[in-house]
Amino acid sequence: MSLLNDLRNDANSILAEGQAICLRYYAYSNASGLSYDDSGSLVVSGTNLWTIGLKQLISSKYGSSEAQLLLEGKILKDDSKLYINGSIPTSGTLKIGLGSPVTEWFRVLSEGVDNGPMVNGDAVYKKLFMRFLPTGSLDNE
Repeated sequence: MSLLNDLRNDANSILAEGQAICLRYYAYSNASGLSYDDSGSLVVSGTNLWTIGLKQLISSKYGSSEAQLLLEGKILKDDSKLYINGSIPTSGTLKIGLGSPVTEWFRVLSEGVDNGPMVNGDAVYKKLFMRFLPTGSLDNE
């Protein structure tokens, strides 16, 4: 086995203590013929991806990277972080549902994804910063 596979197996054994999550991917649609400055909408792109993730609270411990993001106002104390397998695609617009069936929806913050440790350019695990969606919907969804 390769080092990456060994590390991912170790990370997966920790993530197995988490909960079921649903990643729903979106694409931007301007199919109604609107001009470039009119708002379009988000449409579901493909099928949902189900996996396991470990949700945790934001750490405000002095000196941590999360504390720095809090001080800069890029994340809020009520936001969460989610650890997932490094091979899961997280680019583009997506929202994350927790539980099966989904009981809460979150959006990935613009600070987005911290790829954690890398081996030969591949992430072992990813840390996503996310914010609760009270209505369960993204803007323009």
